[in-house]
Amino acid sequence: MVTGRNNAVPIKEIDVGFRYIVTDLMAGVFPGIVFGIASIIANERNPFIAFIRILCLVGYMLLYILGFTTINQVTGVAEDRVWKIHRPIVSGLIDLNGGTKRFYIYNAIYLIFSILLAIFGMVPVLVSTLAWMGAYLACSVGGLSRIWWCKNLMNGIGTFAMLGATWSIGGGQWPFPSEAWSYINGLGFAICWLAGLQDFRDVEADTAVGRKTYPMVFGDSRARFLMKITFALLPIYTHFFVFPLSSAWWVPYPWEYIPLGLSWLIVHRLSLYQTPEEDRETYNWLPRWYFSITVCAAIQFFLIYVFNT
Repeated sequence: MVTGRNNAVPIKEIDVGFRYIVTDLMAGVFPGIVFGIASIIANERNPFIAFIRILCLVGYMLLYILGFTTINQVTGVAEDRVWKIHRPIVSGLIDLNGGTKRFYIYNAIYLIFSILLAIFGMVPVLVSTLAWMGAYLACSVGGLSRIWWCKNLMNGIGTFAMLGATWSIGGGQWPFPSEAWSYINGLGFAICWLAGLQDFRDVEADTAVGRKTYPMVFGDSRARFLMKITFALLPIYTHFFVFPLSSAWWVPYPWEYIPLGLSWLIVHRLSLYQTPEEDRETYNWLPRWYFSITVCAAIQFFLIYVFNT
């Protein structure tokens, strides 16, 4: 009986951890891993070390998202009861005290792991971790998430932190090359604004906790119009400020058409699908757009550093 109970503990923890992050994998885990692989392509030639770097990437990104989701779900129980009843606390899988303990444990592991990577020469990882932790603690514990632009800024800081850390884990040395900075800066600044797309789906939950989000401040129609203009023009922004420009700077790379199509799909959905359920599905295309950009980065660095294109 004791053995069975002991075996059930790690199984439960895997289930709890998975429920914490399952809806954030596309936005908060996969892009960082892929961008880190792009860095490995550009910087690492030893297959064994490359494999170790991939393991570190996976571990870091899981801690990156667990650090955030544990505190976000401890402080967001009221809104989770509206739309996100699968999460471990509101579903009854663990109680609030258990969620709080896991927040401390996961964040301590996250910080220790980042310090160890910094000791091995990956100092930007620790800087990125401290910036990200500071941002989500200020929003979740400090209450700044009630202000729409602070919540958007947190997402932007998280993007800078994710891409900066994973480029370093992939072998990128400081200072980073201009090609890496194009993706890190371009995507970081873009997400500061694009993150407002998530607020259309959560008006009911945000109202319940007294949060003033982007569509609540500007009004749904005006906010939706501004977001449509943003996504319609987004391919121009990504061409000039995200993808490193070639000598023929006016010609898009072939892979740019993937995020372009996703951008215009979001414009289409913002125009025609406007119920909360439909807005939730519309938002789900933003992480897919973000992920597609990091895949493009891997393709581009593969061509640049393997074939010297």
